Amino acid sequence: HYYAGFSGGAKAILPGVSSEPSVVKNHELMRDPAATTGNLKSPVRLDMEDAARIADLDFILNTVLNSQKEIVLSTAGDFIKAHRVGAAAVDRMYRRYVEPAEIVVSCAGGRPKDLNLFQAQKALDNAKNAALPGGTIILLAECCEGLGHPAFERWACEASSAEDCWERFGREYEFGGHKAAFLARESMEHHLILVSSMPRDKVEMCFMNPAKTLDEALAMAKARQGKDARMLVMPYGNLTLAVGKRASAHGSWP
Repeated sequence: HYYAGFSGGAKAILPGVSSEPSVVKNHELMRDPAATTGNLKSPVRLDMEDAARIADLDFILNTVLNSQKEIVLSTAGDFIKAHRVGAAAVDRMYRRYVEPAEIVVSCAGGRPKDLNLFQAQKALDNAKNAALPGGTIILLAECCEGLGHPAFERWACEASSAEDCWERFGREYEFGGHKAAFLARESMEHHLILVSSMPRDKVEMCFMNPAKTLDEALAMAKARQGKDARMLVMPYGNLTLAVGKRASAHGSWP
């Protein structure tokens, strides 16, 4: 999960059956730099687990799925211990340590995972650590439904720049707007290209560069990064979490 670390576990309580104010307060914690994919100590997850203790949650049943939506593991019992067993299985399956490259190609996973950019953004977030600073990330996602959330579209439309959108996120929170902010932040660190059916102006509004085909996107990336640039491909970008080897060597990974 791109800001709760992992799905499952205490999420059954918060946000699962919690009030809207509680959910909003919890989600506001995604602004913390430690609220990242694969981090069991994400402040969002820790807050969820505090809520589960208050609610006296005493049993969970979680499953781990493969790319074909088949159950490969079931884990049940204590909401911390059972969840950690599932998280470890997910790590073994989907966490990959890589040498960051100049160009990264990430696929959102096809229908229905790429119906809109709101959903497809997860594949971009999973790929960010595979790209060198200033590198290019190409996201393949049809996005036939466009952005997929009114607040997402409004925040992107109202932003005068990526910096403006990210600064707004630092002082106010609105669910949906966070997607625009995350894309804005990523565009300040990497050159983003979206291969989709979205209109050019909508893509550019979301701080990304539009391309109609992968060939076109690769040509754009190589023109920027050099014809001999290293490339990494993530065919299951919605599932695979890339972790830079250099980052892990310095202890900044979860």
